Amino acid sequence: MGSLEQDAIRQWSAEVVQAVSHPDEASFVTLARIADLLEGTDSALLLDATGIQCLLNTTRGLIALGHGRKAVKLAARSLSLCRSHGASETQQLESLTNFLIAMAENEAMGAATQACVEGVLRTHAGGNDYWKARFLGNLSALLVKRGHHTLARHTLLLNLARTGHGDPVLARRTLSNLAQLALETQQIDEGLRWLDSAADPNATGSLHDITDLAVRSYLRARLLCAAGRPQEALDVVLELRARQLPEHSLVVSHVLDLAEGVALIHLGQLDAGLNRLHHTATMGRMLQPAYFQGAKQTMVDVLTATGRHSQAQLELRDLVTHGEQLLVELEQGTIMYK
Repeated sequence: MGSLEQDAIRQWSAEVVQAVSHPDEASFVTLARIADLLEGTDSALLLDATGIQCLLNTTRGLIALGHGRKAVKLAARSLSLCRSHGASETQQLESLTNFLIAMAENEAMGAATQACVEGVLRTHAGGNDYWKARFLGNLSALLVKRGHHTLARHTLLLNLARTGHGDPVLARRTLSNLAQLALETQQIDEGLRWLDSAADPNATGSLHDITDLAVRSYLRARLLCAAGRPQEALDVVLELRARQLPEHSLVVSHVLDLAEGVALIHLGQLDAGLNRLHHTATMGRMLQPAYFQGAKQTMVDVLTATGRHSQAQLELRDLVTHGEQLLVELEQGTIMYK
């Protein structure tokens, strides 16, 4: 690799670190530009530790900002490079984690689950508790999505026991997953208690801290709605909207839109709530399929419950059709898990 090429990749790496550590309205623009540059860079120029780490960091930043579709190709490419060119064990595990999260965010649950199981098996016999906890946490989140609630709860509690005193970031994410499980199983008071335990008084303001805060706020709002306290739920959303958050973070935007839509519906403002959910679905259609699906499914449920069956059928058909098209695009446009 020439010195100019090395210098360029080092510069990209520094810009990615800055964008993730101190996110602002330009963070996504930076990450998207570097993702495009990386996509156009010959693989041979990315085979050293700096090049691979730049791929990994850019992918992770795109995922954290909620741009799952843009992250997929980079995630697949970095996984392939790490597997075939002797990357470090840590880089291999990072690439596997990025890949499974990107696939899960794009509703490719089969590929995500296979990658997660590989990660659990690879770390099970090793001595790195951090990576064991990460893959167990991802596995539990996938189990919740797939409706395997009992197994998910067992895995989460096991993970919490392992991470509760060692890594506060992983512990908070485990608590958030427990709150998500409680929401799915209608254990409302328990879910709110898990979120209270997940409060982070020492948040640094990094992109990942902001993303975690947005997800916890979304879960709290949904739980409050389920508890019959929709005004409190709306207040949670409005409080977070009042903060200065990264303008291009689709995670923040979509989770708040989803929570606000549900709160408005519970407050009796049906059309306003549906409009908010429709906006979320429109924004998520191409960039964040998981939120597209969440918004559409909520709309189907609300329309069905309020007797708008024809409209519910149209939304359901759109949901199913989009999911089928997405899987085809993923299979054609990425290196699927093998």
